Amino acid sequence: FGDYNEAKNIISLFPKDKLLAVPGNCDTYDVIRLLEDENVNLHAKCKKINNLIFCGIGYSLITPFNTPLELTEEEISNILKNFEKCDVLISHTPPYLACDKLLAKKMLDQKK
Repeated sequence: FGDYNEAKNIISLFPKDKLLAVPGNCDTYDVIRLLEDENVNLHAKCKKINNLIFCGIGYSLITPFNTPLELTEEEISNILKNFEKCDVLISHTPPYLACDKLLAKKMLDQKK
């Protein structure tokens, strides 16, 4: 929910050579620009560190909240298919049934 400067303040707390990040669905394109400027954006990319390949997928699935950064399941699937090898997957959206609880679950249930 923050802007470029707020994200920059948070990123400055970590050593950049040990930082990888994926943007969340409520982030803005300014935050993505910062992640790119700082060379820490892992969305739709892979990076090898100490013989481990880290791959990332940010944003979220389509939500009823119309947040700025959302992808369809097909778009997410296409990104994942492009990862030739991945030892560690960093994702903003949790895996199915793993911490995928919403405060507004009732809203989602009503849409079924």
